[in-house]
Amino acid sequence: MIAAFFIGILLGFLAAVPIAGPIAALILSRALRGQYRPAFQVALGSALAESVYAGVAFYGIGSLPFDLSEYGLWIDGLAAIILLIVGIALIRAGKNFTLPQEDDAPPSTGSSLLLGFSLCALNPTLLATWSSMIVPVHSGGWVESGIAPMVMFMVGVIGGALAWNGSLMFFVRWLRGKLQDTAIGRVQIVTGVLVLCASAYFGVRAIGALL
Repeated sequence: MIAAFFIGILLGFLAAVPIAGPIAALILSRALRGQYRPAFQVALGSALAESVYAGVAFYGIGSLPFDLSEYGLWIDGLAAIILLIVGIALIRAGKNFTLPQEDDAPPSTGSSLLLGFSLCALNPTLLATWSSMIVPVHSGGWVESGIAPMVMFMVGVIGGALAWNGSLMFFVRWLRGKLQDTAIGRVQIVTGVLVLCASAYFGVRAIGALL
């Protein structure tokens, strides 16, 4: 169960890093205007909703009635393709990144929490995304299956997502007034390059399984 918790933290952190989506845009826009509590509420709401998708993927794949390790070639190949697409998308988005514009009216209490939760809850593609991340974890035998490990994994996902978004808000607060689109775009590009490195790793593993 401890392994599931720490893997959840790692994957939750990595899943929150891309800053091209609406959640990151809302967090950035609120933080840049000094609305740190609403920014945190958006992050918390989205993390809660995303942990549900992550938990469903974790439990569902872990309950499959066959050994995923027998399909290592296909799993690694699929992971390489998905990460390649994500990495390219992140790099392209980073080259053209611009900070979102909002009105100056402060959001009402609790509205940001609900907004963050709703944006994630109404995005079923997250189930496919988390399934692609969970498959290598289960096939590698790094975690156990069951309800208790699933709960620990979900808690870890929430913690990892909040760790990244909290770091992002701290960074914005520290550089508020100095942060530019180009700086954020560079972070996006570096993230994309790291994702491409992960894609290459799984691609090499898949090729190795063929030889």
